[in-house]
Amino acid sequence: MWNNDVRLISGRYNPENSFRAAERKLVVDMRFMAFKAAEREKCVKEVPKSKRPAVCGKALPRGKRVLLAVLMGLWCSLTGCSGETGSADVPELLEPVGAVRDTAVVKREDCYKLEVFSGQVIPGYQEAVFPQDGTVTEILVHMGDSVKKGQVLVRLDESGLEEQMKSLEKQVSQKQQENSLLDTIAQKQEQQLELELETLKKEGNTQAAAEKSMELDTLKLQNRQNEETRALALEELEEELDDVRSAFGQAEVTAPCDGVIQYMDEAVKVGAAAKKDTLVAYISDESQVMVLCPELGVSEAQNAEKIVGNDGEKEYTLTPVPYTTEETVSMVLAGSKIMARFSADDLPPCGTYMTISVIGVMKEDVITIPVNAYYKDSSGTYVYCIREDGGQERRDIEIGLITETTVEVTEGLQEGETIYVKN
Repeated sequence: MWNNDVRLISGRYNPENSFRAAERKLVVDMRFMAFKAAEREKCVKEVPKSKRPAVCGKALPRGKRVLLAVLMGLWCSLTGCSGETGSADVPELLEPVGAVRDTAVVKREDCYKLEVFSGQVIPGYQEAVFPQDGTVTEILVHMGDSVKKGQVLVRLDESGLEEQMKSLEKQVSQKQQENSLLDTIAQKQEQQLELELETLKKEGNTQAAAEKSMELDTLKLQNRQNEETRALALEELEEELDDVRSAFGQAEVTAPCDGVIQYMDEAVKVGAAAKKDTLVAYISDESQVMVLCPELGVSEAQNAEKIVGNDGEKEYTLTPVPYTTEETVSMVLAGSKIMARFSADDLPPCGTYMTISVIGVMKEDVITIPVNAYYKDSSGTYVYCIREDGGQERRDIEIGLITETTVEVTEGLQEGETIYVKN
């Protein structure tokens, strides 16, 4: 009687023993069914057809015949049996047919380091400044307001300017009178020395006359210098007075262009003192558009070999626009980030986004290879060249500029050679 149990060894489940038990049961079942089939076949051959059912029994049902075939196949797969006796020859393993290695051809092309940033077309701007000293009496606009050219932004109190003008007029008048008096005194001094010199000459006192003549020349030279100094001081006062007179009656800050007020100085408040030529506001000017790149620094932009912008339809050669000292100081004091900005011909409308490609270092028309084609060891840099027969040979090389994708080769390779590339 066949035991179909799964045995336990040392009280633990043994996978190997379980597998062997299942295998033995499969072999027994297969042999039994094969035996029954052989007995029937023998009976069929020896017993007349009319007596076969009674002697040989019924034929195996179709399902059992299929099961028998499956069991025999499973047995062969488990035991490694085959239809032939003896050991089979094991064929030698060959390389896959058509297998290829990764290679590259040495090229001659431009080699450069490329960085990509995003930017946007923005309007340019113009400065509105105080035309004169004074006190802010009225602020008519605020940040973000749209303005027209010539529109009044800020008004100043002119009372201080009027007082300054009167003071300067008085100083100029006094300086003119002072200069006139000093010039008269100088002339009288010269005339007095000239009379004394004539008297000495008439008396025949040659030595005294020579000394007096030298004294006269010295006085004239000193008087001319003093006269020029007084004239220069008077001229400066008169110029200052002219500036104040021209500013008087124009105590208004006006917009230099059509646009939007992008920034107003925090110091511009009612009652605050206004200093001539100091900043009041920045006003956008859409007639002078530029490209702004927040991710790129000013120094990197200025040191770049080439900068190109692309809006998806057209490429633009971009030129860095430097900031003035006043702009830089204003932005630093305001805590604003100083971003790279560029100008270009025929820029698209304001608000258009651009991809900005910055070429940092560029080598034109040089030998290049892929960046994953060269190796380094203690002896130097090298590549593996592919010979005509398909074999490889090491080749020492000298390299120059290295980018993210290519490497400049300065010595050791020729254009058109094939080299091995690492995966």
